[in-house]
Amino acid sequence: MARRIAVIGLDGATFDLLDQLMEQGIMPNLQHLCREGTRACLRSTIPPYTAPAWTTFATGVNPGKHGCYDFLLPTNDLERFDLCNSTHIQVPTLYELLHQAGKRSILVNLPNSYPPKLESPTITDMLTVGDNCVFPESLKQRYPSLQHYRLAPNEELQVKGKLSEYVDDIVAVEQGHMVGVKDLWRQEPWDLFYYLFSSTDWISHAMFDKLMDGSFPKAYDLFRYIDEQLGWFMNHLPTDTHLYVLSDHGFKVYHHTFYFNKWLEQQGYLTTKSAPAQRFHQNISKQDDQKSQLQNKKRFSVSISGRMMQLLSAVKPIERLARWFYHTIAKPFLPIKFNLDVTIDFEKTTVCFPKGRTMTAIYINDGRKYKQGKPMTDAQYLQLRTEVKTKLENLCGPDGQRVTPRVYTKEEIYGTVIPERCPDLFYEFGEYWFVGQFHSSELFIDEVSSKHGPVGMLAIWGNNVKAQQLSEQQIASIMPTILHDFDQSLPADLDGVVLPIFKTARPVRHTDLLDSIRL
Repeated sequence: MARRIAVIGLDGATFDLLDQLMEQGIMPNLQHLCREGTRACLRSTIPPYTAPAWTTFATGVNPGKHGCYDFLLPTNDLERFDLCNSTHIQVPTLYELLHQAGKRSILVNLPNSYPPKLESPTITDMLTVGDNCVFPESLKQRYPSLQHYRLAPNEELQVKGKLSEYVDDIVAVEQGHMVGVKDLWRQEPWDLFYYLFSSTDWISHAMFDKLMDGSFPKAYDLFRYIDEQLGWFMNHLPTDTHLYVLSDHGFKVYHHTFYFNKWLEQQGYLTTKSAPAQRFHQNISKQDDQKSQLQNKKRFSVSISGRMMQLLSAVKPIERLARWFYHTIAKPFLPIKFNLDVTIDFEKTTVCFPKGRTMTAIYINDGRKYKQGKPMTDAQYLQLRTEVKTKLENLCGPDGQRVTPRVYTKEEIYGTVIPERCPDLFYEFGEYWFVGQFHSSELFIDEVSSKHGPVGMLAIWGNNVKAQQLSEQQIASIMPTILHDFDQSLPADLDGVVLPIFKTARPVRHTDLLDSIRL
């Protein structure tokens, strides 16, 4: 039994990279932690995204039960989505259960913690609405280190290709965070302390390919800094405290892009129309807001219609040249904003990615749920879903590889608790990255991109933790393991299990007292 527990998140971290860094001596503290404690690969949610994955960490159940299955949650109109937040969580969280047991949690940068559910110190994450992320706000007076807390780095540096400066700014953000984190750690009472290094996700999106092949060693400055901070946490753990280090998902280098909505259009499931581009895209984070502001600052705006795209795509070399010009010169350097005024005509669409780049789960536009769709019978719905699933599972790219190893139904992912308006189909990540935009006439493009992968990492360290390597575990198992580590009873309907990490084992206790509570 631990007296206290500290959880350190490394967003998007994977042992594919971390093992290399430990072998090179860049992360000796993490190596020490992994050698003396329990380590395992950690399977994320489907899809492996921050909002559903960290909420599964906090609740011990799959996204169908907790209700936060993507950054954006549908309304009764597939053209309009709500940004996910803590009010959408349908089951008790780890920190709420600990609060009921008389234990105090400090949460710093936990995704989907806005608005805060408790009065204990909480610094919310990139999904925060508004300018204040420190709760209660009086903490800013008590700790001046929190007065200028930054939720995100300067994205203009990345957009303009200033990668060295971008790395320095990411490190500066974390340095600012850690001053406040250490103040809270040392001066506030706590039983559970959570802090997330979002920077591992930021830098991986920008250059995971370079991190893996070592072609940009400057990027390792961030990981050296994070490892130094892990060492600080390890050296300042109170007696009988266990340290959990984990990620919500992994990362992967993709060499192929698949334009999924274009494929649906070719197959007759989706129809487009001319409309302002903003209707098809929706920002989900502070980084997205920054990038939008950068584009909106540009003095000139050029709208590209669907007809113009057809003309460009008629000659493939010209289309490729236009794409190169946009990404290499126009977007980072020219004072011109390009808008592709093409969006989905939902009244004529049956299957789609509704929000292009910000959603990658498949929705069937059933009029019984969505007002712009055509009502379907159960038989029609199942026939359409099976048809799309079969076609997609059998689809191969130009290299002969299947675009996805497997397509799942919502029942296969969520079991018996299925939200009314959740995605209808999910695909497993393979060698192709799926996108929903319409700025390519080709279904497949060979390009390198650094995106999420399905397998993250876990390392647990403390005086009652075994030194061992476990087989792959599920992110849903962290919450019940922490509850058991605190000698608390577990709600009976969790999807996760208590991990076999303890030198001295005790029977796991369950209770059905909270099963029906919705906080």
